[in-house]
Amino acid sequence: MSNIYHTTIEAVTHLPNEAEQLHIGVAAALAVAGAGLYARHYHANTNHQGAQDARGIGAQLHASKIGTEANPDKTLFAPVKQIAAGLGIAALQLAQPTYEATFPDADAEVMVIADVSSSMIYTEDLGAVGVSRYAAAIQGLKESDFQGSLGFIQTAGSTQIISKPLVDWRAQATSLDLPKIDPNGGSFVPALEQAATLFTEDPETKLRSGTIVVLSDGSVNESREQIKAQADKLADMGLTVRVVVPGTSDGAYTLPQTTQETKAGTQPDQFAAFGDNVKQADTVEAVKAAVSEDIKTAGTRRERQDWPVPIVLGGAIGLLGFGRMIKRTITKY
Repeated sequence: MSNIYHTTIEAVTHLPNEAEQLHIGVAAALAVAGAGLYARHYHANTNHQGAQDARGIGAQLHASKIGTEANPDKTLFAPVKQIAAGLGIAALQLAQPTYEATFPDADAEVMVIADVSSSMIYTEDLGAVGVSRYAAAIQGLKESDFQGSLGFIQTAGSTQIISKPLVDWRAQATSLDLPKIDPNGGSFVPALEQAATLFTEDPETKLRSGTIVVLSDGSVNESREQIKAQADKLADMGLTVRVVVPGTSDGAYTLPQTTQETKAGTQPDQFAAFGDNVKQADTVEAVKAAVSEDIKTAGTRRERQDWPVPIVLGGAIGLLGFGRMIKRTITKY
């Protein structure tokens, strides 16, 4: 599996070093010399009065203007195009493009908060018989490509820390299949508070670097205002919160010991404080993908690296065009 997930390109202007200056100079010299030779060659073909004394870029421009009117041989422009391409690559090196590479981060810390209330445990509205909202979310967690340390908290009627962030968290993954606490209830803010204390704190900045991934259908006790207040505190601490909301708006469940159906529509608006980091998924595969993606994103680092433009290629293209002109001149005369 590749360690680079994706790249983005961003131009960052810088002054060229000595080697780059040399390459740029060579490419530019080839372009100017070739353009001048092309102008003279073209003048000999058209016998246009006055172009003989022209040199360099000025002659090329003058001759090309006449050529559009008098010379139907469009192939004469091919060498100039090659030289221009070489000079263009040289100019690209001046812009010094860079790319952002994303790698797995073995030092990443993630705390997963799983809602194990009745609506998560018993509702099977994801299109697969026997697969609850909670079960689908846990499957996505197990399938995630995460190489850092991961901890787990269950919350419902109360909040329980199953494990702090551990490198070998997969060894304990099977213990997550069933809830460890009473499913009656919807405690959420206390789970956020406890999760925050489990991240490593920078001794100098007092900030904590890590991500909290919430798996909940929104059936929580706290108001949006209370959740927003806690979200602000977490942001001030340096923590990121991502939320996956499994289920549909018309979901319902029936407790094993009863026959009465209970409505359990998802409530993603409860997590509005977390903005664009909230995802709703209404099928098993969508839930698994959303959880895996959030865990993977939380377990990556981004590094900006130079994108080496093969500047010598610019000179090579220019030289090729230059050689073609010489060959045509020798063949012609």
